[in-house]
Amino acid sequence: MVCHGQEQRELSLDLNIYRQEAKSYIMYAEIDAEIGSDDAADKPGKFKYASWNKWEESFYIYLNSIVSKNGAPLSYVIRKDLDEGTEWESLDRKTRQIHSASLEGFTFNIDSKRVLTLLKELCLDTEAETWFRNIKCGRVAMKALQIHYDGSDESKRRKEEARAKLKNVYYKHEGTFTFEKFVTNLYDAFQILVKYREPLYEEEKLRLLFNKSQNAHPEFKQEIVICRSKCSSFSSAVIYLKTVVARLFPDVVKPKYRRNVSLSKTNKELNGVDISDLSRWYDSNEIRKLNESQAGRRILAKIMGDKKRHQRHKD
Repeated sequence: MVCHGQEQRELSLDLNIYRQEAKSYIMYAEIDAEIGSDDAADKPGKFKYASWNKWEESFYIYLNSIVSKNGAPLSYVIRKDLDEGTEWESLDRKTRQIHSASLEGFTFNIDSKRVLTLLKELCLDTEAETWFRNIKCGRVAMKALQIHYDGSDESKRRKEEARAKLKNVYYKHEGTFTFEKFVTNLYDAFQILVKYREPLYEEEKLRLLFNKSQNAHPEFKQEIVICRSKCSSFSSAVIYLKTVVARLFPDVVKPKYRRNVSLSKTNKELNGVDISDLSRWYDSNEIRKLNESQAGRRILAKIMGDKKRHQRHKD
């Protein structure tokens, strides 16, 4: 019975763990089918060096949608330390679960092996598997990837790429480079700088948004002036200007994106968020709303794993 449960999840039977706590091992194997049928987000695609940041985020979202053996989201295995000064009372229930779960003991060992198996699957035949080939712990394996791909040389290169993108991206014509694509490029660059602890102030984000919105349409230029006076945050300015663009350029043919067949069956709105176009830019409030449900987290995984979004780095 134990072996059968392990085979269903494509995990090998660990005789050392089994000998330590056989009864618990058997109990977990019996509920393995239930764990395996979690309403999880879509699994990330294969590791790609150029998409490390998106891939890491997608992997975390995927684990966050899976219930671990101890009841916490499986992402607890690869959790990072909370920012200094974070107040425990301000955290939501799920975040508290993630940061309360023990990183040692019987259940952690099982959860860690599950994460390691997923990492091996997603990094198979890629350069990434080299960095954790002889590691037996999922948490340590993920840290090994982070140390390499977020190391000083790599982080310096990624920050330079982000700044180059901010320097070279412009919005000039809806038909050749849409406003959605423009703000997504800005947002992706902002997030990279945040990750590597060089975030831009809100004023700088707004300055970039306004100065690089160079569509020559007279009314659009007027709306930029209005937006400067009305909006005090990047997200609110983007929402305002998206409405303007939709009104001024309703007949512009948008680029067609290939849609996942399963995605075509989803509703146009979920948790109060418009999900009719997963290639568009989603603000932090929309991401928070989507993350409130399993279905929303599946959509988030699709957004983060969208190959078109990864290729924006080349635009």
